[in-house]
Amino acid sequence: MHTEFAAAADLEGTKLVVQKGGTPDQVAKIGCDAMMDGRLTVINEKQLAFMLGWVMPLMPATMQLSMIRGMQEKTGT
Repeated sequence: MHTEFAAAADLEGTKLVVQKGGTPDQVAKIGCDAMMDGRLTVINEKQLAFMLGWVMPLMPATMQLSMIRGMQEKTGT
């Protein structure tokens, strides 16, 4: 779903916004369910949750930052 977030954050044309996200209803339900369960944070995609919870903490900080930088760079630059 297209929102104004990518434009406001100057992230248009990056790998971060190319990915498809959930619909507003899906995101709201996931967030509401997590809140009702008393969780402060929730990651709704299993692969992303695994990556952030298990893989990233084991990687050197320079590798993590390099990956993040690559996702934030405009394509074609």
